[in-house]
Amino acid sequence: MLLGKALATLRPAVVVAYAVFGLFLAFVALFAAPGVASAIIRVPDLLAQLLYTPPLAGWSIWVAMVISARAGDVRWHSSSHTGQPALHRGDDAGGRPQPRSTGNG
Repeated sequence: MLLGKALATLRPAVVVAYAVFGLFLAFVALFAAPGVASAIIRVPDLLAQLLYTPPLAGWSIWVAMVISARAGDVRWHSSSHTGQPALHRGDDAGGRPQPRSTGNG
């Protein structure tokens, strides 16, 4: 199921990345000076874009899924701000919350 979610978001991400890069190339070809366009549009850069976009999109999707899964874990969320393990502050015998310490002693 997790793999299906990742693959379902990978295709649109790659398509959008290629579309934006295609628009960039079109605008450079149309509006840039010939010397600038030839310096920007080079075969190694095009190959790098074509080869590295899918793995980079996949990696970012997996990282986002890990962060999303961990953000729902209350223990991790509580301890991430202080660097200390999360401690549950229980209620007293009457069911009332315990007063917070003011740190004054």
